[in-house]
Amino acid sequence: MANVNFADVSAARAASEDMQLFFWGAVRADLIDITRNTRARQQRKLWPSGFENPFVDVWDEIASSLLSTEKPKNWDFWIDWYQAALDGRPMLPSSDAHWEMLAEIFEVSETSRLKEEDWEKGADHVNPIIREIYLEWQARFPFGPKPLTPEDRAKLDDVIQKTPFAHDITLDGKTQHLVAVEIDTPDLDQIITSTRQDLKDFTARCRKPKMNSNIRAAMATAYAETIQLLRSDLRRHKAAPFTLFEKINQARLEFEAIARTEGFADDPAHLRLIDGLQRRAEEICAAAPSVLETERERVRVRVELYTQQQKFMALRLCAGMHNDSQGELRATAALAVQIILDPDRNDIERRNAWYFLTAVGPRGARAMRDAGVKPSSPKDAKTTLEKIAETGDKLAKVDKGVDAIQEIGTEGKDWVTEVITQVSSGNWFGLGS
Repeated sequence: MANVNFADVSAARAASEDMQLFFWGAVRADLIDITRNTRARQQRKLWPSGFENPFVDVWDEIASSLLSTEKPKNWDFWIDWYQAALDGRPMLPSSDAHWEMLAEIFEVSETSRLKEEDWEKGADHVNPIIREIYLEWQARFPFGPKPLTPEDRAKLDDVIQKTPFAHDITLDGKTQHLVAVEIDTPDLDQIITSTRQDLKDFTARCRKPKMNSNIRAAMATAYAETIQLLRSDLRRHKAAPFTLFEKINQARLEFEAIARTEGFADDPAHLRLIDGLQRRAEEICAAAPSVLETERERVRVRVELYTQQQKFMALRLCAGMHNDSQGELRATAALAVQIILDPDRNDIERRNAWYFLTAVGPRGARAMRDAGVKPSSPKDAKTTLEKIAETGDKLAKVDKGVDAIQEIGTEGKDWVTEVITQVSSGNWFGLGS
């Protein structure tokens, strides 16, 4: 960090607000320095080989402090830029795109979005504008700081075409973004055991003495018949994955319907039970290719009944998940949208891309909800969808595509709230709805 000294660091540690002011000044000064020199400098690390970065611990502290502020995502650009500068690499797959993005953000002119008076107003004012510009460039070049090799792209395409359940979707506690973590596929016996444990845990929670014990007792009574039937089905259909899948989803939807009628929908015991049953259904899809294929066909039929505007509304939810993801999950989500919009892809590839998005969406939404992380806005999601669709001029090739995407609103529910609402009501056109 060219403009950092130890006195500055000591002072900056005093408070989070001081840390932001310190970081803002140091990074902007370095940005001016680098952008005014030759572009070749971007390809060299700030600390050359043989020299250890003496500020590595300080940098980690600064990044963590910024990510724990009230609006951590407004600092994404600055953190990503400085890390890229430390690594000696561009922020986007294309080095030219990297420099064009920095020019749009930093160079002040009559036509630039950011004026000198904007910069003078400080981080709270300028960071949301920078975030919007950064999201637009990330959408146009959606595969993150590291360009995808043909092998990487083939790997991601393979994930979409084979199964969306080879990875668990979790939240990275440090970056507050969704990530995909590769997991082992359980067998049917393990899934049945886990389902029984879900039911056992729910019953135990309802019996615990709490302030809302009357509500829990009423919920246990209301769910008792469905629980008994599901336990019986687990015994009867332990060797029939598709029937087991159907019975688990049927029980989940019955629990959801009772919860809406009786007012249990927000109770933590109910939510844990529903999340558990959703995971078991997903695990059956991973364990039984025949079930996965049937579900993909179900999604294909549902999607064919959608209008173009409805399809783009669904894709906007997926673009919201893309914005709140990182790494392979972000790249795969963008690639799935591109496959759907690509007229050169065949029907099976597009069907599988739709299913990938509708299968990972609820899992990502659950992870965001459980962590209490605020999702990206509908406006950001629409901007991302437009930019992904513009890649290769795909939007113009889609029947009524331009009109449909323009009709999408930028207000209303964020993608997490919308996906969870649709899943709980049985309207989500993906897994088991």
